[in-house]
Amino acid sequence: MIAFLTSSPGGFRFEEGSILPCRLDERNGFIDNLKRYWKERSKCLLICASPIDFEENDNMRNIIMEAFALSGLEMLVCDICDGRVSDFSEKRLEKYDVLILGGGHVPTQNRFMKQIGLREKIKDFAGIIIGISAGTMNCADTVYAQPELEGESLDSGYDRFLIGLGVTDKMILPHYEEVKDAILDGRRVMEDITYPDSMGREFYALLDGSYLLVTEGENVVYGEAYLVKDGAIKEICQENEKGQGKIFWSLYKRRSSKGRDRTGAEAVSGTLLQPQSSERYRKGPALSVLSYEAVQGTLPGICQPGRIPEEYQ
Repeated sequence: MIAFLTSSPGGFRFEEGSILPCRLDERNGFIDNLKRYWKERSKCLLICASPIDFEENDNMRNIIMEAFALSGLEMLVCDICDGRVSDFSEKRLEKYDVLILGGGHVPTQNRFMKQIGLREKIKDFAGIIIGISAGTMNCADTVYAQPELEGESLDSGYDRFLIGLGVTDKMILPHYEEVKDAILDGRRVMEDITYPDSMGREFYALLDGSYLLVTEGENVVYGEAYLVKDGAIKEICQENEKGQGKIFWSLYKRRSSKGRDRTGAEAVSGTLLQPQSSERYRKGPALSVLSYEAVQGTLPGICQPGRIPEEYQ
């Protein structure tokens, strides 16, 4: 199994209220590294975060297929796994070369993955896994479900630590460039919520364009990333660099603590944000686009209040 666990792989752009496919994010060698393992005319399966948003899931599949084709990564098929699938067996899984785990609401996707028994069924999967945002988070053995929707950080019944797929032992936080200044339930998401949760634990915060490459038990980070540990955060890898997850802490000690200025022009068109981010924090340049009504009606996987079915809450 080879896994590319991304914050966002890119793949679409906004134009006059519509979402259009574009090339995947080329930063940090993402496309080149993916091509090393990609089979010609791969058979792909998209495992969606929301099992009930059929139209949005179909839209996401179409965008993904075109974005990958524009990047020189052709798919023969890209099937969808959501609430419409009644038979999800290991035998069926074996016919696919690539599994794509979509973005969305982490606990909702986690429950759906448990419902279809995905953790057990992918143990012997020999292909590529691509995680997007929430899909990446749910790849951890133990998932840190960072509170994201209004009220979650205050809810004593909200479970912040879940059983994941076991693809990696790293708990990953995507979209750090958004989350670092975010406010939820009147509290700072990082300083007041995440830092206390990191006592005795390690979270790996990735920016869009960065990713973790998992090969035969080895975890290698590509691009700008940070380690949140015991209530503190440190830069562990910079843009256009890579480092092994198991030696992140020592890598940091050999580097400057200065991070790259990511304000303004560095933003890549077509960033695949975690879909619920428009509801999540309602801030930042990209999120101001996501908040448009036309986009909220078409972007696959958006979780809005009241749209999560009771059985997945």
